[in-house]
Amino acid sequence: MKDAVPAQASDGTALLWERGRYLHADRAIAPESFVQEVQDWVLAVFKQERIPFMSCSRPFLKFAQQCGSYSIASEYALCSLLKRLPKSSTSFLVIEKAFCNIFHNSLL
Repeated sequence: MKDAVPAQASDGTALLWERGRYLHADRAIAPESFVQEVQDWVLAVFKQERIPFMSCSRPFLKFAQQCGSYSIASEYALCSLLKRLPKSSTSFLVIEKAFCNIFHNSLL
């Protein structure tokens, strides 16, 4: 996305959009309902497969067409949007690793 710019640090209004590039949160156009759908799918996979973690690339590939229509350019962007969802007792933790984002299910 051409609006994504390099940034030194995030002040809470920037979303990691690609490696080393951030997008102001106001510029993200994905509806919360879509991001919630992705989160619900991730939780369902954790429950069905009983896995302890999952790369962000898996839901990004699963929802590739929708991500493209909302200009979600990478798994980093999708993970950033998931982090912005309101947390609840059934939500999952998102843990950033050095070179990739991983969903970690600490509730199952």
